[in-house]
Amino acid sequence: MKCPSCQAENLSNSRFCHRCATPLQKEQEGNTPLTRTYQTPAYDLSRGDLFAARYEVIEELGQGGMGKVFKVFDHKIKEVVALKLIRPEIGVNTRAIERFRNELRFARKIAHRNVCRMYDLGEEGFFYFITMEYVAGEDLKSFIRRSGRLTPGKGISIAKQMCEGLAEAHRLGIVHRDLKPQNVMIDREGNAKIMDFGIARFLDTEGVTGSGVMIGTPEYMSPEQAELKEVDKRSDIYSLGVILYEMISGKVPFEGETPLSLAMRHKTETAKNVRELNPQISVELAGLISKCMEKDRNKRYQSAEDLIADLTRVEQTWSIPEKVIPKKEPISTREITVTFQMKKLFLPILIVLTVILAGVLIRRFIPRERSAPAVEQPLKAEKLPLSAVSPEAKKAMPEKAKGALGTTKTQPGKKDKIEATFKGEQKLPEKAKPEEAAEGPREGSIEAQKLMASDSEKQSAYLSRTRMNAAKLQIQNTGLNEKNLLYKLANAGEQDAEKAYAKNDFSEAKPIYNILERVFRLSVQCNKDEDCVKILQELVAELKSKAAKSQTTRDSGLSDTAQKDENQGRAFLTNKEFENAAKSFFQAAFEYEKIRLKSPFKDSN
Repeated sequence: MKCPSCQAENLSNSRFCHRCATPLQKEQEGNTPLTRTYQTPAYDLSRGDLFAARYEVIEELGQGGMGKVFKVFDHKIKEVVALKLIRPEIGVNTRAIERFRNELRFARKIAHRNVCRMYDLGEEGFFYFITMEYVAGEDLKSFIRRSGRLTPGKGISIAKQMCEGLAEAHRLGIVHRDLKPQNVMIDREGNAKIMDFGIARFLDTEGVTGSGVMIGTPEYMSPEQAELKEVDKRSDIYSLGVILYEMISGKVPFEGETPLSLAMRHKTETAKNVRELNPQISVELAGLISKCMEKDRNKRYQSAEDLIADLTRVEQTWSIPEKVIPKKEPISTREITVTFQMKKLFLPILIVLTVILAGVLIRRFIPRERSAPAVEQPLKAEKLPLSAVSPEAKKAMPEKAKGALGTTKTQPGKKDKIEATFKGEQKLPEKAKPEEAAEGPREGSIEAQKLMASDSEKQSAYLSRTRMNAAKLQIQNTGLNEKNLLYKLANAGEQDAEKAYAKNDFSEAKPIYNILERVFRLSVQCNKDEDCVKILQELVAELKSKAAKSQTTRDSGLSDTAQKDENQGRAFLTNKEFENAAKSFFQAAFEYEKIRLKSPFKDSN
């Protein structure tokens, strides 16, 4: 080989000239270039394409950081499956491929209805791909975006299914490490399936993920993942808590501009109480989510089974039914149904009305019969009234017994009128009818007015008591317990109301029942004692305003007492004696309500 500079001859394998050290170039053979570029096929598949001589593409389902996912028909097994086509730049990474081999090896061991089955890892040209079970539906992230936020009942149901799938994976020693709504599919029947154990790692095997590499999605990442520490099954429980938080509230607990800022917020900050975003959920469910998202993994649920047990308990106490949309029926069917039901109801209603009308007519026109004593019965010391014996019985009586008739406790001059009655000559005056005397005070009398007033107060107190019981039952069904200050205070106050009601002191019982109903309903709006007292203070201010409009001279003493209790409650609140403050405000509320009820211009309650 000649040197292009000095034309000296050199050996064919020499890189530099032996005389002038000029770099030598090999002779070009024909038009063959010095370098060759391999052309990779396009990273895209269209409907109808046949991939790997086996999978016919139906449609693209989505794409993520690892690659695209297609719905394909497997001509070999004659079944629709999902095919994940891994990006070429990842495929050339041997460590990444080793990770996917781990995914398939371990994920195929999980056989559970709430885990998406993995089938095979294949290679076609420069592409690696994974086949898995196809789930007809949508991922949980899209489901949340479409719904805004899920009802507590639906959120608990999905979380329980995810827990059951995780429990099986954890039993085999597999941790997902990237649990997020995008990796959860919801099928058409509403069943949840966890998929993409792409970065899961077998706990007893040395992992392929190098140290110092953060794996996971920042929005759902556990604090230990943010700190690059070793993860375990409790990391999946943290991510599940974040997903449940998002399902119930419609928002993730933390947001940030960069993945690092998000990871640091998971590590250092406490999420806002989910009840501030959705007040409809119970205190117990909010506490369950907070326990899942504890920063210290030792304070979280230690297993998926423990979380399932608490989710089941909260689900049983949840009383608000899911909204059911009735199926539409033809108009003619509804008309026939309504007409038939009216016909069935007409006959019983007619019978009831007939019986009531007959009773009224009998009572109005047919006099009550009076039984006569037997003839042989010896006479008592007290003589019988003549009106108590029929003419036939009078004829059959001995003469001695006849002498006893018409001589009992009658006013002078009445005997002739009574005897004339038997002959049909004269009727008893209306006011002298004995059956009316037995029916109680006549309408319009003072005794009747007092009785009517007493019945009205009792009925009013009874209605207030019924409303209070309904409010209490509704609050109990939400899972509220004695830890809530307002609920505890209302429970104690109920005893005083029941005592007054048992003594027929309805004017005392009704205002207590009214206040108890309000306090029970307000108890769901607070969690901390301080917040509960402030809510009660606002209630006192409202009742005080109403009482001021209805106050009379006779209420001045009661008003002074109420003001005194209100001032005492403020003093307790200043000293942070929340329980004593609540008791004082409750007493003031009762006294203001009592003033309001005394007024003839009170508003309806």
